[in-house]
Amino acid sequence: MPTRLIRRRGGFSLVELLVTIIIAGIAFLAMVPLFVQASQTSQGERSRNVARNLAQDRIEKIRVLGYADITLANLESSTFYGSGVFGTTASSSGTGGASKTYLVKYSVREYTYADVLIPDGSPASGTGAHKKVSVTLSWGIDTNNDGIGDTGKPSPIKPVTLATIFYKQWSGPQIVNLTAGSAYTPQLADFPDAAHYDQHSGERWLYPPYSIAASLVTATIFSEDMRFMTNPADATDRGYVRFTVTPQRGAALAPWVEYHAVAAPVSAAYSHSWAWSALPEGVYRLDATAFAYDLKQGNTFTIYVRIEKGAPAAPASLTATAGSNQVLLSWPASTAGDYDHYEVRRVNKTTLETTLLQGPTENLQASSYIDSTAVNDTTYTYSVYVVDQIGLSSPAVSQDATPSTIAGVKPNAPIDLKVVASGATAMLTWQTPTTTPAPIVGYDVFKDGVFLKNTTSTSTSDVVGYDSDHHYQVQAKTAVGMASDYATLFAGQSSFVVGGVAWARVVIGAPATYTIHVTTSNKAWTVFLEVSHDNGVSWSSVGSSWAIPAGSSHDWTSQPAGIYRAYYIQGIRKYGSPGTVTASGPSGTSYTIAF
Repeated sequence: MPTRLIRRRGGFSLVELLVTIIIAGIAFLAMVPLFVQASQTSQGERSRNVARNLAQDRIEKIRVLGYADITLANLESSTFYGSGVFGTTASSSGTGGASKTYLVKYSVREYTYADVLIPDGSPASGTGAHKKVSVTLSWGIDTNNDGIGDTGKPSPIKPVTLATIFYKQWSGPQIVNLTAGSAYTPQLADFPDAAHYDQHSGERWLYPPYSIAASLVTATIFSEDMRFMTNPADATDRGYVRFTVTPQRGAALAPWVEYHAVAAPVSAAYSHSWAWSALPEGVYRLDATAFAYDLKQGNTFTIYVRIEKGAPAAPASLTATAGSNQVLLSWPASTAGDYDHYEVRRVNKTTLETTLLQGPTENLQASSYIDSTAVNDTTYTYSVYVVDQIGLSSPAVSQDATPSTIAGVKPNAPIDLKVVASGATAMLTWQTPTTTPAPIVGYDVFKDGVFLKNTTSTSTSDVVGYDSDHHYQVQAKTAVGMASDYATLFAGQSSFVVGGVAWARVVIGAPATYTIHVTTSNKAWTVFLEVSHDNGVSWSSVGSSWAIPAGSSHDWTSQPAGIYRAYYIQGIRKYGSPGTVTASGPSGTSYTIAF
C-alpha cells in the first residue's frame, strides 16, 4: 500500500513571537536617549535663536541713544528711556501665548582716540572717542551672579553675545568741565523756603550775591584733545573756545547774547574774564564750544549761572476794581530776570486784619488776581509783591478798594445808536443812558454779531469799503466787567433783527468811478496804469500801456475808487531813464498826473 506524506502547516509559535518583541523592545529602548537629546537640542536652538533676535533688538535700541547716555547704569535700568526698553531681563512670547524670560548682560567699555581703555570711574570717563558695547542673552538661573544663566532648561545653555562700537558724533576737541568764577552751591539751610529752592538746585551761583565784579569763566579741554588745538605745521594757527551767554528768565533780557573767541593757551584751560556786573540779575545759560585749529567743532558744555543783585523792583502800578463781594486786581508784569511769583496781601482797614491771599504755595504767575472772599461795604488795602527765586521780596505796591452790592449790578443800556455811511466808512454814534445804577467805564462795539472793539468814547468808525452791508450793536461795561443790554436805536435808524435784538444797519453803495488823466511834458512817454489793494501787494493791470506823445494826454475812465485801491502809474520815456508816480485815494471825479 502506498505511503502518504503529510505536510505540516503553521506559523510562529507564541514563544517565538514573544522573543522577537523582547529583542525589538531592547533595541528601541536603546534609541530613546537619542530622541530625547534631539528634542532638547532643537529646543535649545530655538531658545538660542530667540536670544539672538532679542540681543539684536537691544543693540538697535542702543543705537538711538546719545553717546553720553550709553552707560552701564542706564542700560541696566528697566526705567531708562521708558519702562521695559532696557534692563537686565527680556521676554519673548511663545506658542499659545506663553512667554519666556531671558537674562541680559551688558558691557560698556570706553576708549580714547588712541584706542586706550579708559577705566570705569576714572576722571577721564566720558572723554573718550568711542565705546565698545556688548549684549549677552541667556536663560535659566544665574547661580554664579555673573548675569548669565547657567542652570535651567532647555540645556545646555548657550549664551548669545553681540557687540558693536559707537563713535562720538563730533570730530573736534571735547570740553570736560566749565566753571564760572567762585561758583557756590547753596545749601538748603541758606533758604527758609527749601521746596521753593529745589527746582533751581541744578544752577551754579556767583557768590557773594551782592558784590559781583568780573568773573573768570574757564573751559577745560580733555588733555588728549589738545593736539587738535594747534596746527603742528604752524604754531600760530590755533583753535579757540567760544563762550555764549543766553538769558533763561525775564523777557527784558531776551536780546542779550555774547560771543568770545579765546586763543589757545599752553594748558588745557581756556579762560575769559567776563564782566557779569553788566548783566541784569537773573538766570543765564553759559555754553562753551571748542573748535580745533582746522575749525572742526567739538561738544558744547553747558552750565547755568545765576546773578543776584538784591530784591526785585515793585510792580509799576496796581489797579483794584471793586465788584459785589469781589475785587479785581491787575498790575504790569514784572521785568525782573529772576522773577518767580507774586504775593498778594489784604488788610481790612477797619479791623487791621491781614490776610495772605497768594503766597509761595499758590505760586501765582499771572499779573492779575480776583479776591472772591471780599465782603461788601468793607474797605481793604491790597498790596502786591514780586518775589524772586531765592525768596527776596520787592517793596509793595498798594491800592484801596471797597466792594459793594451796586458794583455787581449791570448798567443801563446806551441809547440812540445811529450808524451812517461816510464814503466807504461806517460812522457810529450813541448816547450814555440818562441814569444808570452802576458807573460806565467803556463800551463794547459789535459788528455782524462779532466783537469789534472797545472804546471809552460814545462814537467810533469802521472802514468797510464800498458795496457792503453791515449791522452794529453796542453794550456799556462797568469796571468789573458787568455788561448792559444792547443799545436802543435812534429813531428812523435802519435795522436788522437778530435773535430778537435790533441791530443798526448801514448799506454802502457801489463804488464811485474816477478818471485817471495823464499828461506829458515836452517828451514822449509810454505810460502804464496798475491798481492794487491798500497794502501795496498784488498789483494787477487795469489797462494796456498807452504811448502819449510829447505835450499830449490820455484818460483811463471809469476807474473804481475807495480806500482799498491804490494807483501805480509808471512812465517810460523814449530816451532816458524811466519815471514813476505812485498815488492813492483819488478825491475827485478826475485825477491828474503829469510826466
